[in-house]
Amino acid sequence: MTRHADAQVPGRRYDGTAIALHWITAILIVANLTVGLSMVGLPISPRKLHWYLWHKSIGVTIFVLTSARLFWRVLHPPPPPVPMPRWQQRASALSHGALYALLSNFTDPRALHWSLSGNFVIMAVLGGMRSFWGPLIGAAIFVVLQDYVSSHTQNWMSVIGLFFVLVVSFFPRGVLGVFKRKASA
Repeated sequence: MTRHADAQVPGRRYDGTAIALHWITAILIVANLTVGLSMVGLPISPRKLHWYLWHKSIGVTIFVLTSARLFWRVLHPPPPPVPMPRWQQRASALSHGALYALLSNFTDPRALHWSLSGNFVIMAVLGGMRSFWGPLIGAAIFVVLQDYVSSHTQNWMSVIGLFFVLVVSFFPRGVLGVFKRKASA
Protein backbone atom coordinates (compact mmCIF):
# COMPACT_ATOMS: atom_id res chain seq x y z
CA MET A 1 0.00 0.00 0.00
CA THR A 2 1.24 3.48 -0.75
CA ARG A 3 1.39 6.22 1.83
CA HIS A 4 -1.60 7.95 0.18
CA ALA A 5 -3.62 4.72 0.18
CA ASP A 6 -2.74 4.14 3.88
CA ALA A 7 -4.14 7.58 4.70
CA GLN A 8 -7.50 6.59 3.22
CA VAL A 9 -7.90 3.47 5.41
CA PRO A 10 -9.83 4.23 8.63
CA GLY A 11 -7.63 3.92 11.71
CA ARG A 12 -4.45 4.57 9.69
CA ARG A 13 -4.35 8.30 10.40
CA TYR A 14 -5.46 10.73 13.08
CA ASP A 15 -9.06 11.89 12.86
CA GLY A 16 -10.13 15.48 12.23
CA THR A 17 -10.59 16.34 15.90
CA ALA A 18 -7.06 15.24 16.84
CA ILE A 19 -5.58 17.12 13.87
CA ALA A 20 -7.55 20.28 14.69
CA LEU A 21 -6.55 20.17 18.37
CA HIS A 22 -2.92 19.68 17.33
CA TRP A 23 -2.73 22.61 14.94
CA ILE A 24 -4.78 25.00 17.05
CA THR A 25 -2.48 24.28 19.99
CA ALA A 26 0.62 24.74 17.81
CA ILE A 27 -0.63 28.09 16.48
CA LEU A 28 -1.49 29.28 20.00
CA ILE A 29 1.97 28.29 21.28
CA VAL A 30 3.60 30.39 18.55
CA ALA A 31 1.19 33.25 19.25
CA ASN A 32 1.89 33.08 22.99
CA LEU A 33 5.62 33.04 22.40
CA THR A 34 5.27 36.10 20.16
CA VAL A 35 3.18 37.96 22.75
CA GLY A 36 5.58 37.00 25.53
CA LEU A 37 8.68 38.11 23.64
CA SER A 38 7.09 41.35 22.46
CA MET A 39 6.15 42.47 25.97
CA VAL A 40 9.51 41.79 27.63
CA GLY A 41 11.01 45.18 26.79
CA LEU A 42 7.95 47.22 27.69
CA PRO A 43 8.06 49.32 30.87
CA ILE A 44 5.51 48.53 33.57
CA SER A 45 2.37 50.23 32.34
CA PRO A 46 -1.28 49.51 31.63
CA ARG A 47 -0.23 48.44 28.12
CA LYS A 48 2.21 45.83 29.47
CA LEU A 49 -0.41 44.56 31.94
CA HIS A 50 -2.82 44.23 29.03
CA TRP A 51 -0.21 42.12 27.17
CA TYR A 52 0.23 40.00 30.33
CA LEU A 53 -3.51 39.41 30.39
CA TRP A 54 -3.42 38.22 26.76
CA HIS A 55 -0.39 36.04 27.47
CA LYS A 56 -2.09 34.44 30.46
CA SER A 57 -5.38 33.93 28.60
CA ILE A 58 -3.65 32.24 25.67
CA GLY A 59 -1.67 30.09 28.13
CA VAL A 60 -4.84 28.95 29.90
CA THR A 61 -6.41 28.18 26.52
CA ILE A 62 -3.35 26.10 25.58
CA PHE A 63 -3.66 24.22 28.87
CA VAL A 64 -7.36 23.50 28.26
CA LEU A 65 -6.69 22.34 24.68
CA THR A 66 -3.80 20.16 25.85
CA SER A 67 -6.06 18.58 28.47
CA ALA A 68 -8.66 17.99 25.77
CA ARG A 69 -6.00 16.41 23.54
CA LEU A 70 -4.93 14.06 26.32
CA PHE A 71 -8.54 13.11 27.06
CA TRP A 72 -9.21 12.57 23.34
CA ARG A 73 -6.07 10.43 23.08
CA VAL A 74 -7.24 8.16 25.92
CA LEU A 75 -10.51 7.51 24.10
CA HIS A 76 -9.02 7.33 20.59
CA PRO A 77 -5.75 5.41 20.31
CA PRO A 78 -3.23 6.73 17.78
CA PRO A 79 -2.79 5.10 14.39
CA PRO A 80 0.08 2.67 13.89
CA PRO A 81 3.44 4.41 13.58
CA VAL A 82 4.81 5.28 10.16
CA PRO A 83 8.16 3.60 9.41
CA MET A 84 11.00 6.08 9.90
CA PRO A 85 14.69 6.07 10.82
CA ARG A 86 15.54 5.39 14.44
CA TRP A 87 16.90 8.90 15.05
CA GLN A 88 13.60 10.40 13.90
CA GLN A 89 11.69 8.10 16.25
CA ARG A 90 13.85 9.23 19.16
CA ALA A 91 13.65 12.90 18.22
CA SER A 92 9.88 12.58 17.89
CA ALA A 93 9.53 10.86 21.25
CA LEU A 94 11.78 13.42 22.93
CA SER A 95 10.02 16.45 21.45
CA HIS A 96 6.53 15.11 22.08
CA GLY A 97 7.38 14.06 25.62
CA ALA A 98 8.91 17.43 26.40
CA LEU A 99 5.92 19.25 24.89
CA TYR A 100 3.37 17.26 26.90
CA ALA A 101 5.42 17.67 30.09
CA LEU A 102 5.70 21.43 29.57
CA LEU A 103 2.10 21.99 28.52
CA SER A 104 0.41 19.81 31.10
CA ASN A 105 2.96 19.95 33.94
CA PHE A 106 2.87 16.15 33.85
CA THR A 107 5.54 13.58 33.30
CA ASP A 108 4.76 9.93 32.78
CA PRO A 109 5.98 7.90 35.78
CA ARG A 110 8.04 5.71 33.43
CA ALA A 111 10.11 8.79 32.61
CA LEU A 112 11.05 9.02 36.28
CA HIS A 113 12.67 5.59 36.38
CA TRP A 114 16.07 5.68 38.08
CA SER A 115 17.85 4.60 34.90
CA LEU A 116 16.65 7.71 33.07
CA SER A 117 17.46 10.24 35.79
CA GLY A 118 21.17 10.00 35.01
CA ASN A 119 20.42 10.72 31.35
CA PHE A 120 18.64 13.95 32.30
CA VAL A 121 21.59 15.06 34.43
CA ILE A 122 23.99 14.28 31.58
CA MET A 123 21.81 16.23 29.14
CA ALA A 124 21.68 19.27 31.42
CA VAL A 125 25.41 19.28 32.15
CA LEU A 126 26.42 18.67 28.51
CA GLY A 127 24.49 21.67 27.24
CA GLY A 128 25.05 23.93 30.22
CA MET A 129 22.90 24.40 33.28
CA ARG A 130 23.11 28.18 33.50
CA SER A 131 20.57 28.96 30.80
CA PHE A 132 17.21 27.82 29.53
CA TRP A 133 18.64 26.53 26.23
CA GLY A 134 21.57 24.61 27.71
CA PRO A 135 19.69 21.45 28.74
CA LEU A 136 17.78 21.45 25.44
CA ILE A 137 21.04 21.61 23.50
CA GLY A 138 22.45 18.92 25.80
CA ALA A 139 19.42 16.72 25.11
CA ALA A 140 19.94 17.08 21.36
CA ILE A 141 23.64 16.23 21.69
CA PHE A 142 22.84 13.25 23.93
CA VAL A 143 20.17 11.81 21.63
CA VAL A 144 22.25 12.23 18.47
CA LEU A 145 25.37 10.83 20.14
CA GLN A 146 23.45 7.93 21.67
CA ASP A 147 21.83 7.07 18.34
CA TYR A 148 25.09 7.26 16.41
CA VAL A 149 27.31 5.43 18.90
CA SER A 150 24.75 2.72 19.71
CA SER A 151 24.52 1.89 16.01
CA HIS A 152 28.28 1.11 16.06
CA THR A 153 28.82 -0.57 19.44
CA GLN A 154 26.94 -2.10 22.35
CA ASN A 155 29.18 -0.15 24.72
CA TRP A 156 27.63 3.18 23.79
CA MET A 157 27.14 4.12 27.46
CA SER A 158 30.90 3.98 28.01
CA VAL A 159 31.51 6.29 25.06
CA ILE A 160 28.88 8.76 26.27
CA GLY A 161 30.33 8.52 29.79
CA LEU A 162 33.80 9.36 28.48
CA PHE A 163 32.40 12.26 26.44
CA PHE A 164 30.57 13.48 29.56
CA VAL A 165 33.77 13.36 31.65
CA LEU A 166 35.65 15.30 28.95
CA VAL A 167 32.96 17.99 28.75
CA VAL A 168 32.82 18.37 32.54
CA SER A 169 36.63 18.50 32.76
CA PHE A 170 37.32 20.95 29.94
CA PHE A 171 34.02 22.84 29.56
CA PRO A 172 32.47 23.11 33.06
CA ARG A 173 29.73 25.44 31.77
CA GLY A 174 28.74 22.96 29.05
CA VAL A 175 28.70 23.35 25.30
CA LEU A 176 26.55 26.48 25.40
CA GLY A 177 28.98 28.06 27.88
CA VAL A 178 31.79 27.70 25.33
CA PHE A 179 29.81 29.60 22.71
CA LYS A 180 28.74 32.30 25.18
CA ARG A 181 32.34 32.78 26.30
CA LYS A 182 33.53 33.12 22.68
CA ALA A 183 30.72 35.57 21.90
CA SER A 184 31.59 37.80 24.85
CA ALA A 185 35.33 37.77 24.05
